[in-house]
Amino acid sequence: MMLNFCDEGEVKWSFDTAVKDDGDMLEYNLGGVKFQIAQDPGNLVVGASIWRSGQILAQRIITGTENTSEDETAGMLPVEFRAAGLAGRSGLELGAGCAGLVGLALAMRGCTRVVLTDQAEVLPMLRENVRRFLIAAAAAPDGTMPAGCAALTGAIVVRELDWLNAYQVAEAAAAEGFDRVVCADGTYAESLHLAFLASTSATSASDAAILFMSDMRSSREHFAFRNCFGGEDALGRFIVKVLIQNLQNSRFPNLNKMGETGERIDDRLSLSAGWSDQKLMLLHWRNREEAVKVRLGLSEILTTSTC
Repeated sequence: MMLNFCDEGEVKWSFDTAVKDDGDMLEYNLGGVKFQIAQDPGNLVVGASIWRSGQILAQRIITGTENTSEDETAGMLPVEFRAAGLAGRSGLELGAGCAGLVGLALAMRGCTRVVLTDQAEVLPMLRENVRRFLIAAAAAPDGTMPAGCAALTGAIVVRELDWLNAYQVAEAAAAEGFDRVVCADGTYAESLHLAFLASTSATSASDAAILFMSDMRSSREHFAFRNCFGGEDALGRFIVKVLIQNLQNSRFPNLNKMGETGERIDDRLSLSAGWSDQKLMLLHWRNREEAVKVRLGLSEILTTSTC
């Protein structure tokens, strides 16, 4: 089962965001790498199944290199997350779930070091799925991936990062920040936004590019997230740009009026059915010097706990 929300933010249980499959094993093809993914659709742990946004964002990173007349949404992928922008970079996925598809896409497209993070409960499945992926990637035809990418060298690490665990967040802040940070469906609960903000801040280098995609469940949740991360009357650490959303979405018509941090956007894109009810957001630190201070502040718990 998966969490779902009505427009007022009321929690409901449903299968709307889960990948529907007859069993616990899913045959998957990620950019030519074919492997089996273990999942547990009956588990109430939200990361135990593959969510729709993770699939869409992973495939977009794999295929969205240039805009073409056949695929009008491809040009909406930021340059930082196309092949040239990923080459030689480090990548991290927050809330990777049981499969870490978005992080694996970074590893295939050129990142040389990738870390997949989530809560402890889903890490055994995630590690097993990464193992299967690496075996399949090693057997993929030449030219499927660039030489030296993490998918070929095996430089993919699975690590626990519980957003509500202040010590783990502090450890992340004390370590080197990542160049590219991604998350699929991490904004679903308003009660987690501050913890999500802290984890994003802790893991993102001062010049990082951050890419989030989520299913559109609640306009309240959506605007609360944007205010938490980028609102001038809140912490306002990041510049938040909404790159893609369903501009014809009748369920949430007010979204059509909002762009970067509350500004109006142009109705310049008619989305294909594959992007229905999705939102794609690009974030950068508002101030690089402030980024260093924030990450240093988040890491201070390590010093105080050892005194």
